[in-house]
Amino acid sequence: SASCSPVLCSVLEPSCERECRQTSIFMKLCFDNTVDDAYNIPNKQEWINRIHGSKCFSKFDLKAGFWEVKMAEESIPWTSFTFPQGHYEWLVMPLGLKNAPTLFRRKMQNIFNENQAFILVYVDDLLVFSKSYKEHIAHLEVFFRKVEQNGLILSKKKMEICKEKLNFLGHKIGEGKIYLQEHIAKKILEFPDNMSDKKVLQQFLGIVNYARNYIDNLAKLAGPLYAKLRKNGQRYFNSEDIKLVKAIKEKVKNLKPLELPREDNHFIIETDASKVGWGAILKQKPNKYSPKADEKICRYASGSYKLKTVNNIDREILAVVNAINAFRLYLGFKEFTVRTDCEAICRYYNKINKMRKGLFTTRDEYLFFGEENRLKVFQPNTFNFKPKTHIKLDEAQRCILDNFWFQYTLKREEKVYFYQFSIVWQNILMN
Repeated sequence: SASCSPVLCSVLEPSCERECRQTSIFMKLCFDNTVDDAYNIPNKQEWINRIHGSKCFSKFDLKAGFWEVKMAEESIPWTSFTFPQGHYEWLVMPLGLKNAPTLFRRKMQNIFNENQAFILVYVDDLLVFSKSYKEHIAHLEVFFRKVEQNGLILSKKKMEICKEKLNFLGHKIGEGKIYLQEHIAKKILEFPDNMSDKKVLQQFLGIVNYARNYIDNLAKLAGPLYAKLRKNGQRYFNSEDIKLVKAIKEKVKNLKPLELPREDNHFIIETDASKVGWGAILKQKPNKYSPKADEKICRYASGSYKLKTVNNIDREILAVVNAINAFRLYLGFKEFTVRTDCEAICRYYNKINKMRKGLFTTRDEYLFFGEENRLKVFQPNTFNFKPKTHIKLDEAQRCILDNFWFQYTLKREEKVYFYQFSIVWQNILMN
């Protein structure tokens, strides 16, 4: 074949008594002549919305993986490689091809596309979920029929059938809740408190990132640690850094399960902002008028500001904007409530709703929540602003603003000034 590729051999663990070697096929010609496939792999968080209300689960894993896909006849010569024992060509799709994940994802999606109501597919991981045991048996019959018809091979070792709780994609699910897997929490706690080695710190923060949705205001704790990974970051661990690591471990020890978001519930976003970063909590309750005691936590979100210099009101508004973007997958097109402890946001939000017509004269006087295309999913009458603390304000009315322009003012020397924030927010989006 004209596109024959060499085989490279690398030592994975040279310190071991028995060297572990890995063979790699360098298919540069194949990659250079491959047309990119833009078929996206789904977000891992999407499946959380689909399994709410389910009580019975079964998970499966394909044994052969990418080898389930046969190579097209005209593409086989491009996969050829040489070895001391001879010349070979792949008849099935090998691991490592440029478009292998997207092609495999499309194949699996086409097979189970009709059964998305009870079968979840993430690459080669399969989950069957049902609301009752009897319903689950019927769903499994459909699943196994599809597997047999398409010649898929399931791994017996990784198979779990008819479970009330099981581990899937780094989470433990069951009883309407989602838990962090125990082995992830155990690995976090095994790290030393003093991590002057850059690689050890990178590994620690990488594993902690798996627990981001379970830890409140993680960005405030991990922010100074991430700063140490920069080129000009301080490698030495001081007493404050050790306290941050201990604080993260303490939160991991006391992690509580999160509620699975339900589409029929009313969602509440609570935001908080500081100089270090922003934090948000997504809660849900049966309906809008349910008491606060019925509220249950679904997820946490946190982050830092991209701008170096922002004032207090800017931080509070950015916290609201970032929180909405972080939870937009769960909010959909429904009405939801935003709670903030910033009195200015609540006061002038109410003022805008009373003014209604004749408000939009110049764009420089208003805050734009984001690009029109990005936040267009949030239609008018979709969210409320309410004070998080006991501030004496009228109950926020529904938003009637087109394209989510939001006005707020700053009081200085008994005068009211309009602060132009639209340009600042556009810079954030561009970065």
